[in-house]
Amino acid sequence: MKLFNKDTRIWFSVLSLFLFFTSCQFDKKVKVKSKGVETKIIFDKPDSIVIKGEGGLIFDDIRNDRILLHNSVSKDVVTYHLKKGTTTVFNKFGNNYQEYTSLLRSISFYNDTTVVIGGKKGISLFSIEGNFIKYFPVERSKKTYAPIMHPIFLTDSLFIFYESLQGDPSIKNFYKGDTIITVYHLNKGLIRRFAFFPEKESDYNDPEYYYLYPFLFNIQTIGDTLYLSSHNDLHIYKYQISNGNKLSVINLQLHYYHPLKFKFYPKKKYGINDYIKFIALNSTINRMYISDRFIFLGYNKALTDEEIKSYSSYDDIRKKQCIYITTVKGEKLIDAVLPERYGDFLFYRNDSLYFMARPTQESEDRNYTVIYKVKWNAE
Repeated sequence: MKLFNKDTRIWFSVLSLFLFFTSCQFDKKVKVKSKGVETKIIFDKPDSIVIKGEGGLIFDDIRNDRILLHNSVSKDVVTYHLKKGTTTVFNKFGNNYQEYTSLLRSISFYNDTTVVIGGKKGISLFSIEGNFIKYFPVERSKKTYAPIMHPIFLTDSLFIFYESLQGDPSIKNFYKGDTIITVYHLNKGLIRRFAFFPEKESDYNDPEYYYLYPFLFNIQTIGDTLYLSSHNDLHIYKYQISNGNKLSVINLQLHYYHPLKFKFYPKKKYGINDYIKFIALNSTINRMYISDRFIFLGYNKALTDEEIKSYSSYDDIRKKQCIYITTVKGEKLIDAVLPERYGDFLFYRNDSLYFMARPTQESEDRNYTVIYKVKWNAE
């Protein structure tokens, strides 16, 4: 059976184009009062972290004082120590089992000094200096051309990941229902699969319309709980990992979120230039981070046709990025568009929000990446 037809190639060829549509513009200060909790974010004077020698980095993970990033062009793997300011870099891009073929959404920390990278048939462990440690074959749920997505280790041997959905989301059979989360043990093999797609509450159950990116997810674990969100679904799903049961669903109210929808019928054919424009016209939920008290989402604001016309080319388009914060119970605290120089929201740590800075001509010429650190005191 041919798994990678022309339509599917088009869908996946535009995924990397997300990277071209970052940045934003809005108030320098956002202040909201909600049930006695005063929240304030001041964006105009952030602290800056400069990672030299690596421009255009993409954030992947954080563990204790280290953050993990990669370069989508050079395929470098980068770790940065937040307290010491030190950087490690390695590159093992290639086709054998001691190398990796893909990094986007496939790399995370195994422990403080080791990273795990998902492949099509297994996972590989590398030290943060790039020394190959071991390869583990993994039984997949079906034949796939996608790597193991977002591997998260729960113990030294037990980990969890999501399966990227196969096929064309413009075909209704794509939404037939399948489990997307796998719990796997390095020695015992498959433990369980859970989290049906789409869940009954999902926006993807629309009988008339489909969305551009139903196959991309954000996952995070806290103890025995898995949190899952998707690029074009206004819900966060909570599951108990030990038995796979769905615990609850959090409804999202994103003020600046305006997704692009298409009718299933009559089916239309689109080219690559159409999809480039569709990315600009579509809102997506790109990042989810959960703390003990709060839920943080990074999403982007769709452009209008008139706004797109104001750019001389698609390469110049930068979508506005937004930050959305609720309590873990779903009480909305902040929903704001970020200032122009800010890119994607990354994570929350020690009363500070971290954002990727929008690349500038200088940062590209001098080959460095900037991360902004913004203080946020909830009380």
